[in-house]
Amino acid sequence: MFMLYIHVGLCMLSFAYENIALKKPAYQQYPYTGPGPANHLVEASNAVDGFKTNLSVWGGQCVLSDNDKQTATWWVNLTSILSIHHVTIYYRTEVYGWGPHSSFPSRFLGFSVYVSNTTDILQGTLCYKDTNFTLESVSPMFNATCPLHGQYVIFYNERLTGVTYPDGYSAFAYNELCEVEVYGCLTPGQNGPDCSTTCPDSNCRYCHNETGSCLRCKPGYHGHRCELECVNGQYGDGCENVCGQCADFSQCHHVNGVCLSGCNPGYTGKGCTQTCEPGTYGYECGEKCGQCEDQSKCFHTNGLCLTGCRNGYHGDLCKTLESPKALCDVSNSWQSSFYGVLMVLVLAVIWIGFLMVYIVILRKLKRRTSNNNIQMENSNSYITHIETDDHVIVSESYMELRNFRNDQDNYESIDFI
Repeated sequence: MFMLYIHVGLCMLSFAYENIALKKPAYQQYPYTGPGPANHLVEASNAVDGFKTNLSVWGGQCVLSDNDKQTATWWVNLTSILSIHHVTIYYRTEVYGWGPHSSFPSRFLGFSVYVSNTTDILQGTLCYKDTNFTLESVSPMFNATCPLHGQYVIFYNERLTGVTYPDGYSAFAYNELCEVEVYGCLTPGQNGPDCSTTCPDSNCRYCHNETGSCLRCKPGYHGHRCELECVNGQYGDGCENVCGQCADFSQCHHVNGVCLSGCNPGYTGKGCTQTCEPGTYGYECGEKCGQCEDQSKCFHTNGLCLTGCRNGYHGDLCKTLESPKALCDVSNSWQSSFYGVLMVLVLAVIWIGFLMVYIVILRKLKRRTSNNNIQMENSNSYITHIETDDHVIVSESYMELRNFRNDQDNYESIDFI
């Protein structure tokens, strides 16, 4: 009788809500790759095709994951964030029936169902986690009430290494789902048993389908009835985002984070989250960097040149020219150095020239001395020859010449007197 009431209640809820997962995009982590059925018989979309008359893999209505895996994940994308009331799962039974003697209940044990706005279960909300079922108590059809809002409904199971699981659990994880039905409101923003009511609080984004209490506020609001705006430099969904470099945090828009009073020096963009482009700095990035050695090292807030200035400039911002005297001193110093080097080179050339002239003169003197020696040797040889061979002739000539000179001297003396 109790099971009858549950069945009737589920039927009434099914009439009130629609299956918002029907024919929506589906995915599984490890598709089946072993021998046996063709891929189209076990693909992920089979679990949301609306058919559950044949819970055998050969019927083409079930999804089958690969063997020998530690995790098994399957999800359906509702394509938008919708109000969910409950989830119904039909597991694979094959033709052998369902019971402790079958291998399929052991694969179903320990499963979890998550509702999330992403495909990451860590960012989602746990709808149901099996911790109580056994091989004798688990059923091939399961229903879990999940009064949540989300875009993804995720089936997950695991058999991790180093973890001890209860008796009856399979050695590996599987997702052998023949149909997953997600009942809720088909249109975003609809709530209530007949999906015709809206949340009572104007700033409430999602509210409980049955109680009407707000589950999540619209971006920029918080509080029990979402009556409070985000403050203290925070904004957005759940007031979880931090404003950028606004000149006045109190002027950061609580919904979208736009800085209404502008940015601090060095930042730009609507949310003041971007730094100035290289070569610019200051308020609204309107200042040009000075003569920095490296323009990319010009600090974006105050224009400081972090690697120093180019030649001819000084100061923290490298915008001040060197003084004319300093430039003149630098020029004179350079010129002095240049002329000093030039003078040294000229003197060196002159010294080398004198040295070469000296060497040439010395060589000529040596050559002339050598020639004179040779002539003297030849003359001595000639005189010796005359003295030896023509001694008589030389002697006579010498006597005649001497007599002639004596006569001349006497004649001149007489004539003078």
